[in-house]
Formats: sequence, structure tokens, C-alpha cells
Amino acid sequence: MGDQTKATTQDRWGSKIAFIMAAVGFAVGFGNVWRFPSLAYEYGGGAFFIPYIMALLFIGIPLVTLEVSLGQYHQTGDVGVFGSIHRRLKGVGLGSVIAAWVLVTYYAPLIAWVINAFFDSFRNAAIWEDSTGSEAYAYFLDEIIGEKTLGADYLPTRMVWANVGYIAVTWFVVWLCLAWGIEATGKVTYFTMGLPAILIFVFLGRAVSLPGASDGINTYIGEWDMSVLVNQPECWSRAVSQIFFSVGVTFGVLTAWELLSKRWTSLSELHHHISMQQSLLLHRWVCCLRWARIFGL
Repeated sequence: MGDQTKATTQDRWGSKIAFIMAAVGFAVGFGNVWRFPSLAYEYGGGAFFIPYIMALLFIGIPLVTLEVSLGQYHQTGDVGVFGSIHRRLKGVGLGSVIAAWVLVTYYAPLIAWVINAFFDSFRNAAIWEDSTGSEAYAYFLDEIIGEKTLGADYLPTRMVWANVGYIAVTWFVVWLCLAWGIEATGKVTYFTMGLPAILIFVFLGRAVSLPGASDGINTYIGEWDMSVLVNQPECWSRAVSQIFFSVGVTFGVLTAWELLSKRWTSLSELHHHISMQQSLLLHRWVCCLRWARIFGL
């Protein structure tokens, strides 16, 4: 399988920057936006950065380097990589591919809900302007997701046709991003990563200008309750699990994308690894700004 892939793979990333943009874009997701702020609030504010940064340095970045190196060396995906190590390990690679597929199948509805809420905000602006946080949250669950008709057993009762349509739109956009090959996909990442990066700074500026923003940001990085590191030891495992959400390792994506990079011809091309790790560190700091924006709101 690995030899066949080496022989037949022709499509390549247009540049190293495109690969890095795609990798960082894959890593940034709902786990960064929603999950981390709640963990920081629950586990001592800024104190949570201690186990988180340790997990990033000792687990996240080494795993990223390992996955990229395996894809570059074997020039094949996860199934071929682990099969090259030992034929009985192909199931490990297959498991990572299945996990990535499961991830995509539930992210598509999440994106559909976001699109639905976006367009609904133009139709029902008062819902978002004149409501408390709990009321807006209840509206999102009941009207956007469609939970208002659910019973205690949470069995489905109806089709939310708006979400069905937006899911179809989501998958169509995914197809558009992939249909013309990996080089075209790399060009798409300049928009899909560039625009959100600009919006982060726009939203950050807006958030810090709101009344009470300083209180939220102080809760985020101003308060350091170091006792949680001892009294709530589960914060360490939560930090490690968050790294897997944040960096996106063990799904086989980085391995597959690296096989689409040009083969290294000299040791000098190790800067590809270095630039990748630097981009991940930059990604961490951009996410810190994003989280500050959330606490500012």
C-alpha cells in the first residue's frame, strides 16, 4: 500500500505556507473557542495555563512532529505508516481514519447550526439584543437546534428543515474545497485561515471596549488560583485532553497532508518542521487572544 501511494501520488501542496495554513486551520475549532474558556474558568483562571502549556510542550508539539515526520518519511497515510512498522498495526491507522470521519460527521451539523443562527440573527435581532445570556442560550437550543419538542427521552420528534438545508450547504462547500485537488485546497486556506485571523482582532477590539470587559479578562488571566493544581488534580488530565482538541493530533490528518508535501532532499529542509512548530505556537497565542475576546464579552 505504501509503495503504491509513493508511486501514484502526484498532487502536491502549492507551497509550505499552504500546508501550514491548512494544518493550523484544522487545529483551530470549537474546542478552542468554547471548551478552553470554560476549563480556564473552572480550574483557577490563569493557573490552568501551567498544565496546558506543559502539555503543549511535552505532548502536543512532539506528537505533531512525529505525525509530520512519519508522513514525510513513508509518503503514505496513517494506515500505510503503521502497516510499514508492522502489518498488524494497520488497524491503529484505520482507527485514526475512522475517528477523523466521525469528527467530520458531527462538525458538519455544528457548522450548520452556526449558519442557521447567523441568518436568524438578521430576522430576529431582538432575540439576541434584548435577552439575557440564559434566554439567548435557551433560544438557540429550542429554535436553532430544535429541542423544544423533545421529551424526557430526547428521542427525535421532527425534522428541522433549515438545519437540513444548511448541512447540505456545508457538505457542498467541503466538496468545493476538495474537488480541484490539494493545490487548490491550499489556496482556499489563505481565505479560511486569513479571514478568521482578521476577525479575531476585530472582535477582540470590540470585546475589550464593552462595559465590564476588564472584569471578564481579569477572571481569565488576572486570577491565578494555584491551589487547583493540587486540590483538583483532574485539571492536569483536562489540560492534556484539551491539547488533543487544540492541536488536532492522532486523527491522521497531519500524516496524510505531509505525504502531499515535496520530499525532503537535504537536512536543510528540516526548517519545514521548525516552521510548523512555530506556527503552532503562533496558533496558541492567537487562541489566547480569542479566549480573551470571549471573556471580554
